[in-house]
Amino acid sequence: MNSTDSESIVAVSHYVFDAMQTGSDPNSNPLCGMKIRAMRYNNEVGGWRSMDLTVVDRCVGCKPNDLDTTTSVFDQLANQTLGRVNVTWTWLIT
Repeated sequence: MNSTDSESIVAVSHYVFDAMQTGSDPNSNPLCGMKIRAMRYNNEVGGWRSMDLTVVDRCVGCKPNDLDTTTSVFDQLANQTLGRVNVTWTWLIT
C-alpha cells in the first residue's frame, strides 16, 4: 500500500517495531494500524498541538523513542525549518 504525504501516519523506531514483529512479513506486524497521539508545545502558536496518527511502518534511522511523520503532520506540530523536534507520544487504546 502506498501512503501519501497528506495522511496522518507515522513510522515508529525500528527498535519498537521489530520488538513486536512475529514472522517474516513486516506488513503483519501487530503495530501496523495501531494509533498513537503525538504532542508538542508549539512556541509559534503559543499552545499545545497534538495529532492522532496511525502506525504504518518502521523507521530505520530513528532512535528508540523517535517518530518519523509525513510533512503534513510535522507542519501541524512544528515549523519544518526547525528540523528535528522533541515530541511526546503515547499509544492510544481503541
